[in-house]
Amino acid sequence: GSTAGSLKATGNQVDNMRFTMSDSKWTPDETIYWKDKTTAADFYAYYPYSASPNISAHPFAVKADQSEDADFWASDFLWGKTNNVSPTSSAVPIETNHSLSRILVDVVPGEGFAGAWGNAAVSVKICDVKTSATIDLSTGIATATGNNGEIIPLAAAETGTTLSYKAMMIPQVVADNSKLVVVTVDGVDYVYRKGFTFKANTQHTFTVTVNKLDSGINIGIGDWVIDNVDNGGSAE
Repeated sequence: GSTAGSLKATGNQVDNMRFTMSDSKWTPDETIYWKDKTTAADFYAYYPYSASPNISAHPFAVKADQSEDADFWASDFLWGKTNNVSPTSSAVPIETNHSLSRILVDVVPGEGFAGAWGNAAVSVKICDVKTSATIDLSTGIATATGNNGEIIPLAAAETGTTLSYKAMMIPQVVADNSKLVVVTVDGVDYVYRKGFTFKANTQHTFTVTVNKLDSGINIGIGDWVIDNVDNGGSAE
């Protein structure tokens, strides 16, 4: 009728139908049909597909090691919904968004690294963060679960002396003074401590200046890809 139903594990007009992309076209595992010529429908989409989803608390975890492209992209979760679509022979468009966050870490040399940065062995870890969540498939909202862990990000780019890394993150509140980013240079750890709120469908950028000398915290403000806030500082 004119009243929308609610998303259920079973008993929907179509239950958890997997679609695959081939030749720029989405194809379902089985042919699906409208209920009749007049009844409208709501369409839910999520990625990656699961054969046994939990509607209210679907478990999902980002990879602890995202240093390879495949593991970085496997750590993304997409969700979308299109409401009240009347029966049509045309393709139904569904806009999906990211249920998770993304962190971009730009590492730049500070005091004590003049002339020595180019030959240094540099690696980055995201620390004191939760890597697991449950996702409400009716809303796309992810809730962080489990204990804190570490993420090895993907090396994204190198521009001049700036080294960029990125990782998928569970939306969450990181406690103040947490050991959020650890930059290891030639075997020495430089720790950037910060509390932060990671938001869904948002990329947060941190410019971390690594100093050999103890000169306190130096936080720069710059343009972010999405949230337009620079949360960086010095790792000592």
